[in-house]
Amino acid sequence: MSIRNYLKIIIIFLVITPLLILSLVAVNLYNETKNRSINDLIQETTLKQFTIQTYLQKYTGLINLLSANISLTNNNYEKINYIFKELSSDSEIENLYFVSPDGYSNVELSGPHHISFNSDDLFKDAMKGDEGFLIKSDDLNSYLYISKPVYRSNNQVSGVVFEIIKLTKLEDLINIQNVLNSQSTFLFSNDKVILGNQQKSMPTNLSKKIDIAKGSGLINYKNETGKNFILYWKNFPNLNLSIASQIDENYIFEQFKQDFAVVIITFLIIFITSLIISIIMVKKIEEPISFLQSLSQKIKEGNYKTRVGQSFIASSPEEFQPLLKLYNQMSISIESYISKLNEQSKALAKSEARYRAVVEDQTDLLCRFQKDGTITFSNEAFKNYLNLVESEKYNLFELLQEDASNIKGLLEALDNETQYRSIELAFEKGGVKRYFDWTFRMIYKDDALEFQGTGHDINEIKKLEEELRYQSFHDNLTGLLNRAYFEEEFERLSSGRFSPTSIIVADVDNLKVVNDLLGHDKGDLLIIRASKILQANFRNTDIVARIGGDEFVILLPFCPLECVEDLIKRLDNSIRVANKEADSLYLSISIGYANAKGPFNKVDLFKEADTKMYLNKKSHHEKAKEIAIKRIKNIIHNKI
Repeated sequence: MSIRNYLKIIIIFLVITPLLILSLVAVNLYNETKNRSINDLIQETTLKQFTIQTYLQKYTGLINLLSANISLTNNNYEKINYIFKELSSDSEIENLYFVSPDGYSNVELSGPHHISFNSDDLFKDAMKGDEGFLIKSDDLNSYLYISKPVYRSNNQVSGVVFEIIKLTKLEDLINIQNVLNSQSTFLFSNDKVILGNQQKSMPTNLSKKIDIAKGSGLINYKNETGKNFILYWKNFPNLNLSIASQIDENYIFEQFKQDFAVVIITFLIIFITSLIISIIMVKKIEEPISFLQSLSQKIKEGNYKTRVGQSFIASSPEEFQPLLKLYNQMSISIESYISKLNEQSKALAKSEARYRAVVEDQTDLLCRFQKDGTITFSNEAFKNYLNLVESEKYNLFELLQEDASNIKGLLEALDNETQYRSIELAFEKGGVKRYFDWTFRMIYKDDALEFQGTGHDINEIKKLEEELRYQSFHDNLTGLLNRAYFEEEFERLSSGRFSPTSIIVADVDNLKVVNDLLGHDKGDLLIIRASKILQANFRNTDIVARIGGDEFVILLPFCPLECVEDLIKRLDNSIRVANKEADSLYLSISIGYANAKGPFNKVDLFKEADTKMYLNKKSHHEKAKEIAIKRIKNIIHNKI
């Protein structure tokens, strides 16, 4: 890049940077101006509220004094009238009443005679012993209503004092000289009516933002003319009255513009001075830098043998002589480095060829891929197993869609400390599922992060594991689940999560008789026959297990007593049907069962079912033995 281009960049930088800084300064300055105005607004509103509250305390004190003095007169209206005249000389007091418990005024000052207060809520509350305050307005003025109960010596309310004060003076109190220009203050009642010489409702968009229950608040709103205002309001404790002051945001913006103008002027002076200095400095270094650029261009073009002569270095400016010497040293180093790099590249190509040959001969599946799954290399075993011609055109996550999320999660766990992880994956090819143990590790190729996956076929190991697991949980003779599996499932069901749970204990009758008369092979056939009938008559969710020579047990999750009884009836019917074959061994099974709701004790539940089984065996043992022997004799006779 030329010096002129560098100069353009510097100039652009010098233009953009001040603009960014000015923007940040403007935002900060406006916020400071706005915050300062808001703080002044809050302070003035609070001061005015305190001034008005102090003003109103004079009248609450007066009515308290009237109430106390009237209480001493024992409702003597002449004395009360005298007290009114002595204590009520304030010109702001519009009316003063003493109202008897019947709701009519008996003593008045400046007001109409004998008026009714029966429908007035303040009167009702005062008769209950509560003091009251209320602001009311008519078309011309606003008034403060204060009520105070009067008590007899027996603490019974004997009447109510009402004081009505014209609030004209409040207008003067809130319109004192404002520190902020464009500020206005007004009073409003809890029903959002603005109080003043002319009553008017508060604008709807302002009224919705004021929550009287909060006691105070700072809000922004837009009036009917579209102007934006910041308003702070605060209510008076125990009064149906609030004060609010607002300021036009345009006033804040005008203050901000005045302050910002000073900042801009100062900034322009600094900016222009810096720009002039930068241009002068760039011109001074343009010529020597152009010379160094020409030398660098030669290196770029591959001319690493170009050297700067010693005579030229000696005649160059003193500041550039170390740079020219450094250039000579750099060109010599680059030439040597390029020569070594060429030799290493040839050696690396030979090494990579040997590595590729080793990888291609592997029987394990091997591939390399980028973070997004794009395959960059794979061996022949990988291509052949997945039927790929050029694996580099494929994405590993798309090829292994079912396991893609698991592989991605595993890759995210790899780091400099954990550089490889393994996972077992199953692939289905031609309707046959094969299992592989995959190991994924991080590798770096040309300084770029890649991943390598190696899949080792563990199909034979998985088959052996499955066969061993099957044998460990199944009976060799019948193929039913064995005692070990039964014990494990019985423990699991005892938690009560499968309630109600039932158990059936079944014992094949007369197995010893068959073994003694026909041999153990026939006895085994009788056991197998019993196991098939048991397995055929229970649900898929039930667990049928052989736990001894002639002993079977069935676990039935979510099976109440009615369910067990129905299943036993079905089993008995299947046994009767099977025994109709006259040339077959007679099958008789003794059955006992038990049921539990919720968690249960395994030993107790099994013992209950086992006891019932023995009782059942005892009830038909002799008859079953007689029939079994008769069948055996027929079988022996037919063979002869």
